[in-house]
Amino acid sequence: MEKTPLEQFRAFFMEGDQRQRPGHFGRLGFRCQFIEIGRAGLDLPFSPELVGDPATGAVAGGPMTALLDSCCALAAATAREPISFCPTLDLRMDHMGLAEPGKTLHAEAEAYRVTQSVIFTRGIIFQEDRSRPIVHGLVNFTPIAFKIGGAPQGRDQEGEGE
Repeated sequence: MEKTPLEQFRAFFMEGDQRQRPGHFGRLGFRCQFIEIGRAGLDLPFSPELVGDPATGAVAGGPMTALLDSCCALAAATAREPISFCPTLDLRMDHMGLAEPGKTLHAEAEAYRVTQSVIFTRGIIFQEDRSRPIVHGLVNFTPIAFKIGGAPQGRDQEGEGE
């Protein structure tokens, strides 16, 4: 039985050794926990390489920004059909506390509004208690349709939408 586009997308991010993924996904060690229509969850296991302040052991802001942006992007990509590549338009993060050194960071995101040209997402980063987020963020994306395993869709040869 052939996999649906969502199942193929999910398999790409969840199957195999996720540390072997290209780009920041593999380099930072993101682990995909779930991908649903308009929702996603990623983990970032603690690593000494991620520490921004050796005196406190706090994780640097860059890996947390990449975690939230990536998690929200997965939620945005699956928020409408066809699954879309979604470049970030705008990102706002409110830091609500420090991450405890040595513990995994968890991110969860959802697409809460979808228009033709913008997908609006919100997400949180937390450690052990989801009700006590370390970061709350809003990230907006613009969808660019593509076909899984094939050529881009949704644009004619002039680059105009259908």
